[in-house]
Amino acid sequence: MTLTQQIDHFRRYKEKLRRAKGEAAADHIVSQALYIFSVGTSDFLQNYLVYPIRGYDFTLPQYETYLVGAASAAVRAVHRLGGRRVRFAGLPPLGCLPLERTINTGRPGDCNERYNMVALSFNSKLTKMVGKLNRELPGAQVEYVDQYSILSAIIAKPWEYAMTLTQQIDHFRRYKEKLRRAKGEAAADHIVSQALYIFSVGTSDFLQNYLVYPIRGYDFTLPQYETYLVGAASAAVRAVHRLGGRRVRFAGLPPLGCLPLERTINTGRPGDCNERYNMVALSFNSKLTKMVGKLNRELPGAQVEYVDQYSILSAIIAKPWEYVGRATKRGALSSWAGQGTTLGRDEGGTMGQARQHGGSRVASGQGKVALG
Repeated sequence: MTLTQQIDHFRRYKEKLRRAKGEAAADHIVSQALYIFSVGTSDFLQNYLVYPIRGYDFTLPQYETYLVGAASAAVRAVHRLGGRRVRFAGLPPLGCLPLERTINTGRPGDCNERYNMVALSFNSKLTKMVGKLNRELPGAQVEYVDQYSILSAIIAKPWEYAMTLTQQIDHFRRYKEKLRRAKGEAAADHIVSQALYIFSVGTSDFLQNYLVYPIRGYDFTLPQYETYLVGAASAAVRAVHRLGGRRVRFAGLPPLGCLPLERTINTGRPGDCNERYNMVALSFNSKLTKMVGKLNRELPGAQVEYVDQYSILSAIIAKPWEYVGRATKRGALSSWAGQGTTLGRDEGGTMGQARQHGGSRVASGQGKVALG
């Protein structure tokens, strides 16, 4: 889907919202929503650095300017439609992504510092663009999110950023107490009950701790490990429910064997999906689905839903051309390509953070709006 099409979808969404809620309410929702943009990762890696498709048309500085211009135009379009609160995610250290470290022929396993320098250069231009947008767009609240520094720190000292699921729940408990003191009991209960809690469990647990590196294989058979992870996930949801959370989404595993790194290190059929890993994902997803049903039956008022990532991503992998617009083929903001647009309210005061340990994440946020 091209960026123009995404903006057009947003325009039509606003019109539907106006008919459903009225002009004033629609304007309020759109102005208070949070718009999250992510630009450049695929554009540089897939279309310039690893595969120099756009290198025939642009020098590197020209390509950076081109992408920044397209990003700026998108924010201006959202602003014209009433959007005010925008976050721009800068590039991560591109050369330290797993696949890029694997295919780094100069120093296999190490970060590709050339790619990292590209990310820093582009981020500098993004930062300047954000400042310009704030000066020129009335009422705009555009902020830059420095992914590079955050992820570089995690890569350098990963042990300082690990957090158990129990610790995450404890953070949520303390957050609710702070919210109660700030907003009052009734308001805090309302915010917590209406927030959306997104859980993602198993990707790193299986790949890093069982399949690629069989650390947990010494303690568990595969069925036992699946049961162990499902039990931990179920306990976390029950803890959130006891604290007042009701709306939960559980993201199933993607086709693990089709992730870029797993295809690269597939010694049996280099470049192809590892079907054994995919079968593990399907088996675990089946257990997750049953767990979701059980939680809905046993927890009063719970609205727990399973999100089938496997089928969605398998369809994209099988027929990628059906999910990519012309802008992506040209290298224009390809990280935005896709139909996963979520629109809603941002009432503020909810926990908008995620912590990860062993591939298990818990996050809550109320009415975030993401384009791409």
